[in-house]
Amino acid sequence: MSTKIITNIDKTLILANKFKPVIYQEYKSIKDAITPIMLCNEADMMTMLPIIEKDPCLYFLIREDFHFYYAFYMIFHPFDWSTFPIPFIRKWLCHLYDTESILFRVSKCNKCNIVDVATVHHNSFLFQAHTQFKVVIESESHAIHPYELKLNDITVNLHKYRVYFDYRLKNLNDITPKQWRTIKKQLHGVNTPQEQYDEIWIRSTFGIRHQKGDMFFRPDVLFSKAIETRRMKNA
Repeated sequence: MSTKIITNIDKTLILANKFKPVIYQEYKSIKDAITPIMLCNEADMMTMLPIIEKDPCLYFLIREDFHFYYAFYMIFHPFDWSTFPIPFIRKWLCHLYDTESILFRVSKCNKCNIVDVATVHHNSFLFQAHTQFKVVIESESHAIHPYELKLNDITVNLHKYRVYFDYRLKNLNDITPKQWRTIKKQLHGVNTPQEQYDEIWIRSTFGIRHQKGDMFFRPDVLFSKAIETRRMKNA
Protein backbone atom coordinates (compact mmCIF):
# COMPACT_ATOMS: atom_id res chain seq x y z
CA MET A 1 0.00 0.00 0.00
CA SER A 2 1.50 3.32 -1.04
CA THR A 3 0.49 6.73 -2.27
CA LYS A 4 2.29 9.62 -3.88
CA ILE A 5 1.89 13.37 -3.48
CA ILE A 6 0.57 15.15 -6.55
CA THR A 7 3.15 17.85 -7.15
CA ASN A 8 1.81 19.39 -10.34
CA ILE A 9 0.70 22.82 -9.10
CA ASP A 10 -2.25 23.25 -11.45
CA LYS A 11 -3.58 19.72 -10.99
CA THR A 12 -3.32 19.71 -7.20
CA LEU A 13 -5.05 23.08 -6.89
CA ILE A 14 -7.88 21.96 -9.20
CA LEU A 15 -8.38 18.81 -7.10
CA ALA A 16 -8.12 20.71 -3.81
CA ASN A 17 -10.92 23.02 -4.96
CA LYS A 18 -12.97 20.14 -6.33
CA PHE A 19 -12.84 18.15 -3.07
CA LYS A 20 -12.83 20.98 -0.52
CA PRO A 21 -15.35 20.58 2.31
CA VAL A 22 -18.34 22.68 3.17
CA ILE A 23 -17.70 23.32 6.86
CA TYR A 24 -20.46 23.70 9.42
CA GLN A 25 -18.64 25.42 12.26
CA GLU A 26 -20.55 25.56 15.53
CA TYR A 27 -20.08 29.19 16.49
CA LYS A 28 -20.35 30.53 20.04
CA SER A 29 -17.50 33.04 20.00
CA ILE A 30 -15.04 34.72 17.69
CA LYS A 31 -12.59 32.15 19.12
CA ASP A 32 -14.33 29.58 16.91
CA ALA A 33 -13.28 31.38 13.73
CA ILE A 34 -11.26 29.48 11.15
CA THR A 35 -8.14 31.48 10.30
CA PRO A 36 -4.74 31.22 8.65
CA ILE A 37 -1.95 30.02 10.94
CA MET A 38 -1.20 32.88 13.31
CA LEU A 39 1.37 32.37 16.05
CA CYS A 40 1.51 35.22 18.55
CA ASN A 41 0.54 35.97 22.14
CA GLU A 42 -3.06 35.90 23.29
CA ALA A 43 -3.47 39.67 23.61
CA ASP A 44 -2.23 40.32 20.07
CA MET A 45 -4.32 37.47 18.73
CA MET A 46 -7.54 38.82 20.22
CA THR A 47 -6.75 42.23 18.73
CA MET A 48 -6.12 40.73 15.30
CA LEU A 49 -9.00 38.23 15.23
CA PRO A 50 -11.77 40.61 14.06
CA ILE A 51 -9.66 41.28 10.97
CA ILE A 52 -8.13 37.84 10.46
CA GLU A 53 -11.45 35.98 10.75
CA LYS A 54 -12.51 37.61 7.48
CA ASP A 55 -9.72 35.63 5.77
CA PRO A 56 -10.52 31.93 6.42
CA CYS A 57 -7.91 29.51 5.16
CA LEU A 58 -7.50 25.75 4.80
CA TYR A 59 -4.21 23.95 4.25
CA PHE A 60 -4.28 20.98 1.88
CA LEU A 61 -2.25 18.10 0.51
CA ILE A 62 -3.44 15.82 -2.31
CA ARG A 63 -2.14 12.27 -2.70
CA GLU A 64 -3.17 9.47 -5.01
CA ASP A 65 -2.80 5.78 -5.72
CA PHE A 66 -4.17 3.72 -8.60
CA HIS A 67 -7.76 3.70 -7.34
CA PHE A 68 -8.22 6.85 -5.20
CA TYR A 69 -7.40 10.47 -4.59
CA TYR A 70 -6.73 11.38 -0.95
CA ALA A 71 -7.55 15.01 -0.15
CA PHE A 72 -6.14 16.13 3.21
CA TYR A 73 -7.20 19.45 4.78
CA MET A 74 -5.78 20.98 7.95
CA ILE A 75 -7.85 23.52 9.86
CA PHE A 76 -6.32 26.06 12.24
CA HIS A 77 -8.17 27.72 15.11
CA PRO A 78 -6.27 30.31 17.17
CA PHE A 79 -7.81 28.97 20.40
CA ASP A 80 -9.13 25.90 22.08
CA TRP A 81 -11.44 27.27 24.74
CA SER A 82 -14.04 26.06 27.21
CA THR A 83 -17.05 27.11 29.25
CA PHE A 84 -16.82 24.07 31.52
CA PRO A 85 -18.18 25.08 34.96
CA ILE A 86 -15.33 23.63 37.07
CA PRO A 87 -12.47 26.18 36.99
CA PHE A 88 -9.44 23.88 37.04
CA ILE A 89 -10.88 21.68 34.27
CA ARG A 90 -11.81 24.75 32.24
CA LYS A 91 -8.24 26.03 32.59
CA TRP A 92 -6.85 22.64 31.53
CA LEU A 93 -9.03 22.62 28.40
CA CYS A 94 -8.07 26.15 27.31
CA HIS A 95 -4.93 26.76 25.29
CA LEU A 96 -3.62 28.71 22.33
CA TYR A 97 -3.71 27.13 18.89
CA ASP A 98 -5.56 24.12 17.57
CA THR A 99 -4.97 22.06 14.44
CA GLU A 100 -7.53 19.48 13.30
CA SER A 101 -7.71 17.53 10.07
CA ILE A 102 -10.07 16.13 7.44
CA LEU A 103 -9.27 13.43 4.90
CA PHE A 104 -11.45 12.53 1.92
CA ARG A 105 -10.89 9.35 -0.07
CA VAL A 106 -12.37 9.84 -3.54
CA SER A 107 -12.78 7.02 -6.06
CA LYS A 108 -11.18 7.63 -9.45
CA CYS A 109 -13.98 5.64 -11.06
CA ASN A 110 -16.33 8.30 -12.43
CA LYS A 111 -19.26 5.89 -12.43
CA CYS A 112 -18.84 5.14 -8.72
CA ASN A 113 -18.66 8.73 -7.45
CA ILE A 114 -17.79 7.34 -3.99
CA VAL A 115 -16.47 9.63 -1.25
CA ASP A 116 -15.35 8.44 2.20
CA VAL A 117 -14.13 10.68 5.01
CA ALA A 118 -11.97 10.51 8.12
CA THR A 119 -11.94 13.35 10.67
CA VAL A 120 -9.83 14.13 13.72
CA HIS A 121 -11.98 14.04 16.84
CA HIS A 122 -9.65 14.85 19.76
CA ASN A 123 -7.31 11.81 19.96
CA SER A 124 -9.40 9.56 17.75
CA PHE A 125 -10.64 9.36 14.18
CA LEU A 126 -14.25 9.28 13.00
CA PHE A 127 -15.17 7.71 9.66
CA GLN A 128 -18.12 7.85 7.29
CA ALA A 129 -18.42 5.85 4.08
CA HIS A 130 -20.29 7.01 0.96
CA THR A 131 -20.61 10.55 2.26
CA GLN A 132 -20.49 14.14 1.00
CA PHE A 133 -17.80 16.82 1.00
CA LYS A 134 -19.19 18.22 4.25
CA VAL A 135 -18.06 18.17 7.89
CA VAL A 136 -19.18 19.62 11.21
CA ILE A 137 -16.79 21.21 13.72
CA GLU A 138 -17.68 21.59 17.39
CA SER A 139 -17.35 24.90 19.16
CA GLU A 140 -14.67 25.29 21.87
CA SER A 141 -12.79 21.98 21.42
CA HIS A 142 -13.07 22.00 17.60
CA ALA A 143 -13.43 18.24 17.25
CA ILE A 144 -14.58 17.34 13.73
CA HIS A 145 -17.48 15.04 12.79
CA PRO A 146 -18.53 13.63 9.43
CA TYR A 147 -21.61 15.55 8.33
CA GLU A 148 -24.05 12.63 8.68
CA LEU A 149 -23.16 12.11 12.33
CA LYS A 150 -24.46 15.61 13.17
CA LEU A 151 -27.17 15.94 10.53
CA ASN A 152 -30.11 16.04 12.95
CA ASP A 153 -28.51 18.75 15.08
CA ILE A 154 -27.76 20.84 12.00
CA THR A 155 -31.33 20.47 10.71
CA VAL A 156 -32.81 21.56 14.03
CA ASN A 157 -30.21 24.16 15.07
CA LEU A 158 -28.73 25.62 11.88
CA HIS A 159 -28.60 29.04 13.56
CA LYS A 160 -25.80 27.69 15.79
CA TYR A 161 -23.46 27.24 12.83
CA ARG A 162 -21.34 29.43 10.62
CA VAL A 163 -21.17 27.76 7.22
CA TYR A 164 -17.90 28.07 5.31
CA PHE A 165 -18.47 27.46 1.61
CA ASP A 166 -15.30 29.15 0.46
CA TYR A 167 -11.89 30.06 1.84
CA ARG A 168 -8.29 30.41 0.74
CA LEU A 169 -6.40 27.20 0.05
CA LYS A 170 -2.69 26.82 0.81
CA ASN A 171 -0.60 23.83 -0.22
CA LEU A 172 1.06 22.04 2.71
CA ASN A 173 3.63 20.67 0.29
CA ASP A 174 5.07 24.19 0.09
CA ILE A 175 6.03 24.11 3.79
CA THR A 176 9.64 22.97 4.20
CA PRO A 177 10.82 20.60 6.96
CA LYS A 178 12.61 23.54 8.60
CA GLN A 179 9.39 25.58 8.59
CA TRP A 180 7.49 22.62 10.09
CA ARG A 181 10.04 22.45 12.91
CA THR A 182 9.55 26.16 13.59
CA ILE A 183 5.75 25.80 13.51
CA LYS A 184 5.88 22.78 15.84
CA LYS A 185 8.05 24.65 18.34
CA GLN A 186 5.61 27.54 18.44
CA LEU A 187 2.51 25.34 18.74
CA HIS A 188 3.54 24.34 22.28
CA GLY A 189 2.47 20.68 22.24
CA VAL A 190 -0.41 20.86 19.75
CA ASN A 191 -0.14 17.97 17.28
CA THR A 192 0.82 18.80 13.72
CA PRO A 193 -0.61 16.60 10.92
CA GLN A 194 2.53 14.47 11.07
CA GLU A 195 1.69 13.57 14.69
CA GLN A 196 -2.07 13.03 14.76
CA TYR A 197 -3.23 9.56 15.72
CA ASP A 198 -6.00 7.41 17.16
CA GLU A 199 -5.10 6.67 20.77
CA ILE A 200 -6.82 3.25 20.78
CA TRP A 201 -5.31 2.08 17.52
CA ILE A 202 -1.81 3.26 18.45
CA ARG A 203 -1.80 0.86 21.43
CA SER A 204 -3.20 -2.10 19.48
CA THR A 205 -0.91 -4.79 18.06
CA PHE A 206 -3.73 -6.51 16.17
CA GLY A 207 -4.05 -6.37 12.40
CA ILE A 208 -2.87 -3.35 10.43
CA ARG A 209 -0.42 -1.34 12.52
CA HIS A 210 -1.36 2.28 13.08
CA GLN A 211 1.33 4.96 13.29
CA LYS A 212 1.31 8.62 14.17
CA GLY A 213 0.73 10.69 11.06
CA ASP A 214 -1.07 7.99 9.05
CA MET A 215 -3.77 10.45 7.98
CA PHE A 216 -1.06 12.68 6.51
CA PHE A 217 1.59 10.18 5.30
CA ARG A 218 -0.32 6.90 4.73
CA PRO A 219 -3.97 7.71 4.01
CA ASP A 220 -4.49 4.40 2.22
CA VAL A 221 -3.38 2.56 5.36
CA LEU A 222 -5.69 4.65 7.52
CA PHE A 223 -8.77 3.71 5.50
CA SER A 224 -7.70 0.07 5.41
CA LYS A 225 -7.48 0.17 9.20
CA ALA A 226 -10.97 1.72 9.39
CA ILE A 227 -12.39 -1.03 7.15
CA GLU A 228 -10.67 -3.70 9.26
CA THR A 229 -12.08 -2.19 12.46
CA ARG A 230 -15.61 -2.01 11.03
CA ARG A 231 -15.40 -5.67 10.00
CA MET A 232 -14.29 -6.62 13.51
CA LYS A 233 -17.25 -4.80 15.05
CA ASN A 234 -19.72 -6.44 12.68
CA ALA A 235 -18.27 -9.94 13.03
